[in-house]
Amino acid sequence: MTLTEQEVRELESELGGFIGTEQYYRVLPFSPIVCTDGVQYLQLKSQCNWLLVDIISYQTDPRIASQKFQLWILKVDLEKQTAVLTMQSDSDRPVLVRKEYQFTDFPLAEMKLYYIDDGTYKVILLPSEY
Repeated sequence: MTLTEQEVRELESELGGFIGTEQYYRVLPFSPIVCTDGVQYLQLKSQCNWLLVDIISYQTDPRIASQKFQLWILKVDLEKQTAVLTMQSDSDRPVLVRKEYQFTDFPLAEMKLYYIDDGTYKVILLPSEY
């Protein structure tokens, strides 16, 4: 998906406005993992379901799933249209996941998402929604 520079600026601004959530959305049918209003908005505007599916797929790894708080960062080289996805249990912890994408049309240079498992709910959310 290609967004204009104006649309990218609007998306970044709109994402920053999400605080809390009014509703949860299932990312995948039959998955216990849900996402917030902000992540749902990101998914619709940037068509990044693949990113959420990748985060969910790592939850099958016991080493990753044992981390109840996860910081996921997607860094995109907008010129080369490549990206790297990393996951840490916190910003000052070692990287536990590193995945390279040889192609992406994700419109933002960087996207941070949190994954939280509080024992009852498993949620992917924007940092501003935490």
